[in-house]
Amino acid sequence: MFAPSVVVFFLVYVMSFVLVVGVEDWMMVWIGLEMNMMSFVGMVLMKGDKGSVESGFSYFFVQSISSILFLVMVFCGGWVEMMLLVSVGAGPFFFWFISVMDGLSWGGCFMLMGFQSVLPLMLASGMIGGVVKVMGLMSVIIGGVGVFGQVSMRKLLAYSSINHLGWILMGMMIGGGLWILYFFVYLVVVGFLIGCLWKWGLMEVKGMSLEEGLVMVILMLSMGGVPPMLGFVGKWMVFEEMVVLDFFSGVVMVIMSLVMIYVYLRVVYEGLSDGGHVGEINEEKNLCWWVVMMVLGSVGLPLIVFLY
Repeated sequence: MFAPSVVVFFLVYVMSFVLVVGVEDWMMVWIGLEMNMMSFVGMVLMKGDKGSVESGFSYFFVQSISSILFLVMVFCGGWVEMMLLVSVGAGPFFFWFISVMDGLSWGGCFMLMGFQSVLPLMLASGMIGGVVKVMGLMSVIIGGVGVFGQVSMRKLLAYSSINHLGWILMGMMIGGGLWILYFFVYLVVVGFLIGCLWKWGLMEVKGMSLEEGLVMVILMLSMGGVPPMLGFVGKWMVFEEMVVLDFFSGVVMVIMSLVMIYVYLRVVYEGLSDGGHVGEINEEKNLCWWVVMMVLGSVGLPLIVFLY
């Protein structure tokens, strides 16, 4: 059974999406964003541990500042998209995102990387300009560089999220709703990954069993955009259009993707070799179930898309 307060926060959270999507007045949009922020903070603080409290208040502080600046920019008539992208941790305003992610539960991490980005990205998609392009390219680079040396899975996913956010923003520059497709693919892959990390209780890059390592290899390859994994679909579509629109940006994005793939595979290797149980499978049926699910979720869908 859910506590009444959780139900209330969840209802307010859903109402915030309905309000922002259904109105055109900027003041009502701002109210919807505030409702979204307060309900998310409330759900984070419900856990009550030290890490969640610190992350909740850090998120509240950053979002309050960006909210004030958002109102100022609305009345001044410029740079509104920058304030929206600050609220999702786009480069160069990404430092708060890493610290907040580090203290959240896996469920909170998924919400922060996924659903908390929906409204700001949706609003920013109607205000495409040079700011979006610059912040998108910076996010791609920062995410690719920041993953090096990370042993915390939360921090690793945080930098990975920043990198994927850059691809989403570059998809916005292309137009045609391409960023929505990329965002959906990213949600599916990262949802599978966080589900596995939550099930296994993995917090750091070490001590993986062979079962966990096999599944992580598939998911990491998909996160990096290696064909024919699901993550390849979004990255290929964005890259195909970006090299025509801006060849230099397209090359930078591909280079950073290769860097991310290297880091992802290194993470799995270190996790298996540092205290892992290579060659040992204790739950054969469980292994088969997870592998089948990952194959269907990461390989089957792009094949269907390509055939279509």
